[in-house]
Amino acid sequence: MTLRWANPLATTAASALIIVNEPIAQLQQLDTLWHHSSLRLCADGGANRLYEVCGSNEVRQRYKPDLIKGDFDSLRADVKTYYAELGVTIKHDNDQYSTDLGKCIAEVEASETSSSPFRTLLLGGLTGRLDQTFHTLHALNKLSVTRKAPIWAFSEQSMACVLPPGKHILDVDLTTQGPTCGILPIGTDSARITTTGLEWDVENCETSFATQVSTSNHLVANQVTIETDKAVVWTVELRNT
Repeated sequence: MTLRWANPLATTAASALIIVNEPIAQLQQLDTLWHHSSLRLCADGGANRLYEVCGSNEVRQRYKPDLIKGDFDSLRADVKTYYAELGVTIKHDNDQYSTDLGKCIAEVEASETSSSPFRTLLLGGLTGRLDQTFHTLHALNKLSVTRKAPIWAFSEQSMACVLPPGKHILDVDLTTQGPTCGILPIGTDSARITTTGLEWDVENCETSFATQVSTSNHLVANQVTIETDKAVVWTVELRNT
């Protein structure tokens, strides 16, 4: 089966934005993802990051999330009070067997229908501490199996998603994405990939951490195809968002 991946920054599909606990470098990037989403959530300390990047109460009132959820080991008391006074729903969930991201994903799933699942956009999680980055990739890998709609993670410099086994057609925008891109094996010893639309396309090429990985490739077309026998991470550089 072939899966078509629309550019998440150029689609009208219903999307949910989850802000995780990582510094937000640009208000511009937040604004772009915010206006491509109809449901906006903060995962625990992600509310701190939203509060900080907005800078003033006037701006904060324009970017009022629908929900803040987590075990609140990171959420500042003043930030919690501020958003509570704005009428934001705040849910405490002390389940230590799920992450704050997982708690927010559960809220997304509770708000969607099986016939119209949300495309999910994560702001943060790809920079900062290496263990947290791997946690994000681990979460993306698991969610690619359980969720019907695509899930993308964004940092200041890149965006990424997990492609499950199969053939994929990805729409890209060369004015805002690239040129650099990569395909990385995750959760598997190795994968075999075939591509079109890249400067250095490959055919039935093995990729693994023990042999070789596809990094620093370049986009050359508005549509990329990737066929893989195992799950891989597709990552693309952002020019600006």
